[in-house]
Amino acid sequence: MSTKQKYSLLFSLLIILLFLIITAITYPTSIYVFLKKTFIPASLVIIALVEILGVFFKKKYPDKITQITQQLPIKTSHLALIFLFIFSITFNLSGLLEKWTSGTIKAHTFNVVGALLPSVDANGVYTGAKCFIEYGELDSATSRRPLNAVFYGILLKLTNQNLQLTLLITALLTSLALFFASKSIYRFFGLTAAYIMLLLTSHFYLPFNGTLLTEPVGLLIGCLAFVFLLEGFYFHKIKEVLYGLLLLGIALTARAGALLVLPALVVAIAYVFRKKYFLNFKVGGLACLMVLASLFISPTLLKFVGASEGYSYQGNFSYKLYALTIGGANWVKVLEEHPYITDKPMAERPAIIYDLAEKEFKKNPSLFFKAIFKYFFEVVSNPIAFFYPCKRYLLYLESYLYISFITFFLSFFLIKDKGFKHIFIFLLIAALAIVLSHPLLAESGGYRVYAATIPINSALFAIGTGVFIQQLPMIVKKVISFFT
Repeated sequence: MSTKQKYSLLFSLLIILLFLIITAITYPTSIYVFLKKTFIPASLVIIALVEILGVFFKKKYPDKITQITQQLPIKTSHLALIFLFIFSITFNLSGLLEKWTSGTIKAHTFNVVGALLPSVDANGVYTGAKCFIEYGELDSATSRRPLNAVFYGILLKLTNQNLQLTLLITALLTSLALFFASKSIYRFFGLTAAYIMLLLTSHFYLPFNGTLLTEPVGLLIGCLAFVFLLEGFYFHKIKEVLYGLLLLGIALTARAGALLVLPALVVAIAYVFRKKYFLNFKVGGLACLMVLASLFISPTLLKFVGASEGYSYQGNFSYKLYALTIGGANWVKVLEEHPYITDKPMAERPAIIYDLAEKEFKKNPSLFFKAIFKYFFEVVSNPIAFFYPCKRYLLYLESYLYISFITFFLSFFLIKDKGFKHIFIFLLIAALAIVLSHPLLAESGGYRVYAATIPINSALFAIGTGVFIQQLPMIVKKVISFFT
């Protein structure tokens, strides 16, 4: 059979499987429950065992990264990618349709009524999207983060303002982005690592699936950014890395989060792409330009579609700054202590709150630093809960997450491959920047604030898995030799 015939056969198989999936989704509750309770645990164990056996039966155990499937027939790797693709689409779409058919949110959906109608923040984005469609401009609330309302407004316009179809397309696009992120992990670290990556990112997306919140947009763009960054760092390609940095900046303006990751990655890029000196300032300058370009996209967009009555772009930070100056509190604390602020126009509120924060800091600066220390201690005391805060959806993986997390940090000493060293530096510096951003984000919406950077967090666990499996023969050999 020729290569062309093999691809035709695989494509036909994919079409048949997709038809069966669409048919099965007619009963989404049953397929979703089956995936959650039976398929995911069983398939994860089977895939891991098969991959471990494959590593053990290799003739050589190299000390650098190798694709697990490179010595197997080409159809095996394609089948693995088809599996990841179908699982991503099936799990996320069936999860969405399960909410609609059951009519309940089951304690894991934000800002909806009856599992469909937008409320609270989601209703605000929906209102902004409707304003964009009908009046050609956003309202003052959604002008704080315009990309989301414009994104949903375009989808609503294309679907003739069909809310369910808009949510379905959003879930489909996000599922594809999650697949691409897991595919990039598979390319270097094997199927089990890719599956873990897909599970972690999909379960993070679970509460926001079927909502018009900012998190799906931030996660979607963040996953695409991760793909460019991972492959760019490994293959030492500056263009891919700069594209990834641009996309990550856009993701962080769509869903504000760990913004310190951007300057941190500028340093990482300047270091990895260095030549003679410790840092490559030319490349670092290009990275800075990409960051600035990403941060100016939304303000530029507001010049055309911003609310005519005024707005405060990314004004939410003022609320959190005030909370830090009084020793750490929820972001709404300033409104509780100064309720008159709600009577002011949206555009004027940040300036008022910044003035209040400055007064509180001058009154007692120690409270600010105590709050910073308190939030850093939260991370140190339970790093697993910080880097993957929605593990309650995957309780059977809780112990495993600790092992894979530790293995990731040990992998720097286990793996000699230069490309992997670059990936390690990228992820380590990004992870440190996420930790440093935590005091600015804590108690500001829970783990929602990490939507744009959750692919980086998930990659720590996924890569730890891949390295553990690939290095298992060497570990077993050393343990046996130690006891004999």
